[in-house]
Amino acid sequence: MDPAILEKIKENDHLAIAECLSYINRWAQSVGISPSDADELSLKTIEQAFLKAHTFRGESTVGTWLIGIAKKTWAYTYRQNAKYTERLTSLDATPIDQVEDGKSIERMALNEILAEEIIRECLNEEERRIYIWREVDELSYMDIANLVGKSENAVRLTKYRADKKIREYVDNFWGNNDTVK
Repeated sequence: MDPAILEKIKENDHLAIAECLSYINRWAQSVGISPSDADELSLKTIEQAFLKAHTFRGESTVGTWLIGIAKKTWAYTYRQNAKYTERLTSLDATPIDQVEDGKSIERMALNEILAEEIIRECLNEEERRIYIWREVDELSYMDIANLVGKSENAVRLTKYRADKKIREYVDNFWGNNDTVK
C-alpha cells in the first residue's frame, strides 16, 4: 500500500478510502469475520486511521498499521457491543453449541483464529513448529528434540522463549504493561 495513501484519506480521496476499505475487508474475512461485520469493521478502522494518521511513524507499512488498528477496533467492538454479548449469551445457553468446558463453538473458533494470528505474528518458523508440536500435538520435549535435531534443553528453552513472546504480544495488544520479565 502506498504510504501517501494516508494523505489522500485525509483529503477525503474516495479512491484511496475505497482501496483501504477493500484491504481491511479482505483481511477481516480471511480471519473469519463475517462479511457484514467486516464491512462495519472496515469503516470503523478507516475512521480511526483518519483520526490517528498523525501517529503513523512509518516503522511499518501502511497496510500493517491499518490491520493493527483493525485488530484493536475489532477486539474493542467485540467486547463492548451488546449485539455480540447477546449472541454469545444465547449460544452459551444452547446445549448443542456446548463443549465440555462450557465454551461456545463460536467463542472457541474466535480464540483459535486469534491464537493462530498471534503465533504467526510473533514467532519465527522454528518457534512456531516447536510451540505447535508441544501445545497442539502434545509431543514430549524428547520427541520434539528428535524431530528438530537439537537437545531436549534447547527445545525447552525455545518453547519458553516462544511462551514469553506470546505473553508480551498479548499484553502489548491489550495495553497491559504489567508483563512479568
